[in-house]
Amino acid sequence: MKVCQQCQAVFPDDMNYCLDDGLTLVKFENHDPEQTLSFAHDPTLNLPYPNQTDPGEYAATGKQRLARPTSAYAPEPSSFPLTRFLGVLMGLFLLTVSGSVAGYFYWRSPPPGGKILNPPPEERRTSPPPKNNEEKVKFEILEPTTDEFGFKYLKCRITNTSEEVVEMPYVDLTFYKGDVKIKNTSAHSDLDYLKPGQSVAVWVNLWGTDNYTSVKAEEPVMAKVAKKKIEEIYPTLSFNETGMRGEMGNLIFNGTRLRKTFYKVGGIVENNDYDKIDPEIFVIFYDENSEMVGMESTRVSNLKRGEKAKFEVSEVETDLHGKPERFEIIAISDR
Repeated sequence: MKVCQQCQAVFPDDMNYCLDDGLTLVKFENHDPEQTLSFAHDPTLNLPYPNQTDPGEYAATGKQRLARPTSAYAPEPSSFPLTRFLGVLMGLFLLTVSGSVAGYFYWRSPPPGGKILNPPPEERRTSPPPKNNEEKVKFEILEPTTDEFGFKYLKCRITNTSEEVVEMPYVDLTFYKGDVKIKNTSAHSDLDYLKPGQSVAVWVNLWGTDNYTSVKAEEPVMAKVAKKKIEEIYPTLSFNETGMRGEMGNLIFNGTRLRKTFYKVGGIVENNDYDKIDPEIFVIFYDENSEMVGMESTRVSNLKRGEKAKFEVSEVETDLHGKPERFEIIAISDR
């Protein structure tokens, strides 16, 4: 026989662990004599309960512990007590809770600079939303035009109506013949940004829109506020000796050589404020009525501090939508 020294339960010799508390059983002869169980002629096993005065009472009420034979298919009892398992679970739970609380106060407390790294949801909701696309431009559909080669265009105008520099938007246009859509296209200028109040003309090629009856722009026209500061977009450069001249040149069109005027704008650009810069220089052409008739650009690369460089743009008259009388230079930085 074997006995559990914790609960005093007695088991057969083929048992190794107590079924109640999982402790290892010991040989009955190695057990403390004071805790030895006695057997009477009555097969009922009586256990030494504290303050027991009538062993028969426990036998009658079924409160005695009886040795239970093991089944051939029963798994061997675990040597890891249930109380220890529950204790481990409780420890992991307390560790998780304490870590969460510590993390909350760490991120909630301001760092040495005084800025909260991760404000709570209620504070984040009260902060202003980030800038996104907004209706900050005005788009106008003007009149159709035809160049000297017979190509048709639709003249449009994009105006920045806000007080901020915006990125040049794409405007979606749909052409209709009656109520049937016949072409989708877009209007866009090569100029990257628009200053507050600035307007630029855009010419949309009307190829594939023969006999269209109406055209609509998708509304509202949205433009993104520039992420860079205005001084980062428009560098401070000096332009000297600028001027426009017209030169006659040859243009090949459909195998025919044509004599056309090439309008050239050039000068000297000087960098006094930056270690190095690669500006793109846009030249906008205007007619005698200050209407924009075209635009061209060139890039000056690797212009170091204190350096000067020549620049020139050239635009053939067939690519202009009118005769240029004056020009405007706009430098845009890619820093």
